[in-house]
Amino acid sequence: MSRIVYSAPLQQIARTWPQDRLRPNIQFSQVLEFLSMSPTINARSVAAARALTIDRIKGQVTLSEKMTAPPSSPKHYSKLVEGVNRSIRGEKRSWIEQFFAL
Repeated sequence: MSRIVYSAPLQQIARTWPQDRLRPNIQFSQVLEFLSMSPTINARSVAAARALTIDRIKGQVTLSEKMTAPPSSPKHYSKLVEGVNRSIRGEKRSWIEQFFAL
C-alpha cells in the first residue's frame, strides 16, 4: 500500500491528540505528524497510534496493590498525581512544604 493511505489516518490521530500542558514545547502530536510523512509508514503504525488513543493497553493490564502502593511508600503514586495536577493548575508548594518534603 502507498504511504498516502496510511498518512491520512495518522494525521487525523495527530490532530485529535491532547496537548501536553506540562511540556508545551514538546508535543506527541508533532511526532505523529512527522511519522505520517515517513516513507516507511504502515498499517501497524496506524494501529499502534489508535491503540494509544483509546487506552486499549490500560484495559488489558491490571496493576496489583503491591505495584500501586509499595510498602516502602504507599502514598507515592497518589502524591505524584496530586503534584502533577497542582502543577497543571499553576499552584506551588510553600517553602515549608518544600523544606519538609510534604
